[in-house]
Amino acid sequence: MLAAVDKQHAEILTKFRDDLYSEGILCKGDSIGEDDETLLRFLRARKYDLAHAKKMFKDCQHWRKTVSGVGIDELYRRTDPFDYPEREAVFECWPMWFHKQGRPLNVHVFGGMDLTKLYKTVSPERHWETFLLTREVLPAAARAAGKPIGTTFVIVDLKGFGLGAFWQMKSLVSQDYYPETMGQLAIINAPSTFTIIWNAIKPWLSKETLAKVDVLGSDYKDVLLKLVDEENLPSILGGKCTCEQDGGCSLSGVGPWQDGRDGWGPKAEEKRRRNEEEQVKEEEVKSEPVLVDNGKLPLGDGNASSRPGGAYGETDDLCSMVDASDDEEVNPEEKDSLLAAYALGESGRVLAAGEASWVSVDCNQQSRVYILCFPPDSHGSEKVQEDAAIIPIRPIRIPGNVHEINVSELRVREHREKRNINYRREDGGEPGSVTTTIYLTLPADSPTSTASISSTPSTIASTSTQNSQPTDGAVPSATSTSSSGASPTQTPIVDSNGTRKYVVAHHMVGNTFPYTIQDWADDIALAHASGIDGFALNMGIDDWQPARVADAYEAAKQSNTDFKMFLSLDMTSLPCASPSDAQNLRSLVNTFVSHPNQLLYGPNNDRAFVSTFSGENCNFGQGSSHDGWRNQFTQTDELKGKIYFVPSFFVDPQTFSDFTNVMDGDFSWNSGWPTQVTTAFAQSQLQQQEQNQQNEKPGLNLLSVVTDAPATSLTDTLEKQLDNTMQSTLSKVQLAVAQFVGSTNTDEEHRKGLQQLSGSLQRRDADDSSDGQKNLTYMGAVSPWFFTHYGPDTYNKNFVYLSDQHLYSKRWDSLIASRDNVDLVQVLTWNDYGESHYVGPIKGALPLNSEKWTTGMNHTKWLELTRYYAQAFKTGTYPAIEKDAIYMWSRPHAANAGGDSSDGVGKPTNFEILQDAVWAIVMANAPATVVLSTSGDDQQQQSFEVPAGVTKLAVPIAPGGTMKGVMTRDGQTVVQLDVSPQEFTFQGEVSDKGYNYNAFVAGATAD
Repeated sequence: MLAAVDKQHAEILTKFRDDLYSEGILCKGDSIGEDDETLLRFLRARKYDLAHAKKMFKDCQHWRKTVSGVGIDELYRRTDPFDYPEREAVFECWPMWFHKQGRPLNVHVFGGMDLTKLYKTVSPERHWETFLLTREVLPAAARAAGKPIGTTFVIVDLKGFGLGAFWQMKSLVSQDYYPETMGQLAIINAPSTFTIIWNAIKPWLSKETLAKVDVLGSDYKDVLLKLVDEENLPSILGGKCTCEQDGGCSLSGVGPWQDGRDGWGPKAEEKRRRNEEEQVKEEEVKSEPVLVDNGKLPLGDGNASSRPGGAYGETDDLCSMVDASDDEEVNPEEKDSLLAAYALGESGRVLAAGEASWVSVDCNQQSRVYILCFPPDSHGSEKVQEDAAIIPIRPIRIPGNVHEINVSELRVREHREKRNINYRREDGGEPGSVTTTIYLTLPADSPTSTASISSTPSTIASTSTQNSQPTDGAVPSATSTSSSGASPTQTPIVDSNGTRKYVVAHHMVGNTFPYTIQDWADDIALAHASGIDGFALNMGIDDWQPARVADAYEAAKQSNTDFKMFLSLDMTSLPCASPSDAQNLRSLVNTFVSHPNQLLYGPNNDRAFVSTFSGENCNFGQGSSHDGWRNQFTQTDELKGKIYFVPSFFVDPQTFSDFTNVMDGDFSWNSGWPTQVTTAFAQSQLQQQEQNQQNEKPGLNLLSVVTDAPATSLTDTLEKQLDNTMQSTLSKVQLAVAQFVGSTNTDEEHRKGLQQLSGSLQRRDADDSSDGQKNLTYMGAVSPWFFTHYGPDTYNKNFVYLSDQHLYSKRWDSLIASRDNVDLVQVLTWNDYGESHYVGPIKGALPLNSEKWTTGMNHTKWLELTRYYAQAFKTGTYPAIEKDAIYMWSRPHAANAGGDSSDGVGKPTNFEILQDAVWAIVMANAPATVVLSTSGDDQQQQSFEVPAGVTKLAVPIAPGGTMKGVMTRDGQTVVQLDVSPQEFTFQGEVSDKGYNYNAFVAGATAD
């Protein structure tokens, strides 16, 4: 229950409600709730600071509309969190349930947690969706109780709990979107090592939250009974509730939330069970059994006094037996007798050899287990008698304290009748092997005639690379493995719909002349750890490049990952004027079409993905570019039906129809930057803005124009601060073009162009699919920077694209928001040093003169941002921030730097639109204070109160300045980024190396 409010707080509540409605943050019928209790939770979480509470509510509403790419209400429409197909698998590896009336009782059994096993069958995203849906039980509880209920009582059982799982508790007590909902937290069976975990968690919790926590040992029952009526407390926790009719409290999830809410399908669990009982003798129900190796079960004659290990009750013998050790003195006949007794249940009939029957066993009143049992054969072999098996049959849940069980693929009929089953056991052939296989042969009418069950113990990794983002904020070291026979170490990430999105990076093969396979392996390891799924290999005309491409594919094969490769044919380099030129391309593509690490795509994921850089003017000796690509490439017998062609043709998207039957999709290279923003364009926008200024609404928030980012990134206080700092940081020109930074205008134009190609894949290859639109692929680009500096005597390109205002972060946000229309994202680039948009390490053979603007300008800290945003794009949900971090970058000199340049090239085109500023990204796992400065002078410092999440900041920089960022929380420094003057000092004049508009990137992460 929420406490009553006094007059002052009631007035704030009224104002809060009025503001939420008037500003459109809250609308009638919103599923978040409009009642006083809901609104008070947000006010209390922000200590009745109206601005902070309103921003928190706004952030929460945004999250509810966008979570998993569809929003919380759509998730509810799709999934009943108490009755969904994967719930059994989830519960087996993470026992967690709600219970009873009134204030919901939420029980987590962390000792039974096995996420490694869970995520082999259920994706992390699907798991967390079902988890967060259970957080919405409060409205149903309040309706059923007829009174306000705003909090839950959480019980966390730490028996068998280890340090590796402590991050789950952090998410459990997260206050981001369900503030003040934990009324009480009881931590039971807390081991002595829990002090370490508890001390790590405390900084995340407020004093008010700490007051609600009870840390208890194994003698927790008396305390729990003071907090929960014994009728509502599950018996396994010391109460009297058993939910016997539902197979135990943990299975029932009993409570008013079971009735569902609008949009849910009907609760089907109980109905399904009744139907199964009625039809059990008439239908074959495929089930998935779990083997309990019986080699160590102590058996007896049924009398407590004669049973080894002590007396066993009739309903908990299985649990005790599995935990007990073998007794060599036990007579095999006694083992046979007790096993047969269990097989027959209460009937007392002894089975003949080869027969089978069923029995149900309740373990510690925790859950009911239906067991298929069969005795040893009639020959009386002691070995066979020891190996007699007990098989708990799913979908009945297995108790958490039954050890050494493994899920198999065996399917049996769920009949309550004896079955003839033959079996044999084979031990692992290696010395000391613990692998055991039980072979079961069912009658011919069984769904499966033979099957094997491996009882090899699983090895559980200490970290899971497929779950959210890695916990270490630093870029992992680029190490690799040469074991090609091992299975991949990372399961591909899919979103809630089972769709796989790819993030790839453009790799310039032309810069890899000195590369060895190990160099490629290092790049792959680093990219893979940074959330990148593959490389687009930009290949040009050099005769040595095919060998490097082959090395890249081989390194990917040896990497023990699912890392992919595909060719990006650089048609500004490769010749394309004759049929022989096309033949060379076809031969190159065919070399890798069947490679195990080739990216496959298309309706059936069976075509080799191929892309280009340019090529819109190639005709291969045909009458037109369309005819050239069609007749000499995509439609040839060598490639037809084998490739999925997604080129980057630099043409007006409205003319894509000219490439019907050629393009299977489109890659928009220039979508990575606001290429339309030239100096002239910016001046035009500024003039237009000034003309329209009188028509602007009063109080227009500058931040909404500048950031164009999800609302969850900043608090109202920060907005006010940024209004002031941005005014002094951004020029009027930059403000005029801010709306174009990271926008999806170019993407939308290209997607419209793709509509003209609808069905092209089917017409080209005569597929049967009638829906061609779904098979048209769009690949968007994202890039952090652009500066190139070549004079007429070399490549004759000297210009910049606007990369200020957190381009990389904002572009990612835009792609994530429109991910339903974007199939792949290509990071530009991994190693294009000549154009300064590299995110990988500086290595290999650098392009001519590029060392002048790349030396000392490391960009790998951008990979840490890549990892965060790539995860969000692939899953549809921004990952939780595990470690606080600060990232900062800037150019080495002023945009209008004076002095004489020794390179003779001059300032790049469009330098006038650039701003002298330090751009910063702050990632905080809880609200904090961040101070950014560019010198030791306190006058140059800017202080910001940042919320949990990602915050974009900026401060001006002047000649002589450097970069420093400090994050503090509760008076303690948690992150400090201090760039030395030797590493970076902002200059007012150009150096003797020439103009350099590249970025210096730095970052620091909490220990």
